[in-house]
Amino acid sequence: MKNFSEITDIHHNLDCELTLRSEYTDVAPSVTVTHNNFVLHMGKIEDTLKLTWAENLTNTWNIKVHCTSMAEQDHKSAVTVEQITVDNIKLIPTYYYNYVARRPPLPEVNSSTVLKSSGVWSMRFNIPFYQWLHQVSDQGWLFYQNNPL
Repeated sequence: MKNFSEITDIHHNLDCELTLRSEYTDVAPSVTVTHNNFVLHMGKIEDTLKLTWAENLTNTWNIKVHCTSMAEQDHKSAVTVEQITVDNIKLIPTYYYNYVARRPPLPEVNSSTVLKSSGVWSMRFNIPFYQWLHQVSDQGWLFYQNNPL
């Protein structure tokens, strides 16, 4: 049996899920989804794609969706980032648009969740997730006893 001081009341991993949906008439769009430069998916999306992974509570990380090929004639195909969920918290639309408004404009990154041409959609968590969530939801400042994580 563990001592009371050895029992933690928090999970050390965050369950993450990314949901992508494709719309097309002739050819399904191809995407490459990366998590910290590790490929989670590379290939066509015929309908809906759900990707799941576990993220450490204190890690910084990023997720990118690269549209590698799609039918660009009259925008007949598109990839929609429907949802990104971290620890059962849905980030689109509420927290995502606050995030977009705060980050510096990046020419190669699309701020919309709908990609109608080849390009990149990205979310970067440059501080641990719950600190990031605290900032983008305007909950005030955080006190750090020592140095921030």
